[in-house]
Amino acid sequence: MNRLLIHSLLPLLTFSTLLFVGCSDSTTDPDNDGTVEEITAPYYIQASLNGKVKTVQQQSTSSNLVDMGFSSFEGTASNDVDFVSIQRTFFTRVVPTGGIPVLDSTNTFYFSFIKNYDKRITNDDDYDLMIRKGSTSFGSEADEKDGVEIRWVDANGKSWSTAYGSGNQANSSFVITKKVKIEYPQPWLGDRILYEIEGTFSCTLYDSSGNSMQVTEGKFSLKAVLV
Repeated sequence: MNRLLIHSLLPLLTFSTLLFVGCSDSTTDPDNDGTVEEITAPYYIQASLNGKVKTVQQQSTSSNLVDMGFSSFEGTASNDVDFVSIQRTFFTRVVPTGGIPVLDSTNTFYFSFIKNYDKRITNDDDYDLMIRKGSTSFGSEADEKDGVEIRWVDANGKSWSTAYGSGNQANSSFVITKKVKIEYPQPWLGDRILYEIEGTFSCTLYDSSGNSMQVTEGKFSLKAVLV
């Protein structure tokens, strides 16, 4: 199946395409004793939330249809039938071992990369603009604002986001320090574009009431996949 045909179908599948993975979320929540889990896996997200370190990482028992350490989710939206303006959103998150990667799983990070295109996506260079090495500004999925949106869903199921509340990220940063592109053939979806990315981040997360949480010393090592 070629990539253009896939994109003609994706608007019907926006926010519904899931790739499965087995991961473990066994480290500290912000409200426990603050014990820090050692990073032993190649793919992980770790950050200090209000001074307490939270780590999620791939476990050796995990398995995935595309051999990824983390599940992924993507979608497109178009303002017209010719796909002149296309928004692509990519999520990276972790789920408990044996679990199904549904939205708003507890104790998990979401990274959403938002990019609005003013032309039809026709080649890999267009896809490459989705995730860029270096500093990335903070965006909003709901407002269709280009950039990265970071979400954290806590142990109680409350969602925190860089785009909620005031969305003020004046002293925040998100930097991809490593980006390696790998061609990854998938017989059932055609060739997929796979990136290995590493980086650092700090930000302020807000809940729906405007309360804030400071995130510092964030770092990640992930595999990101784009159709």
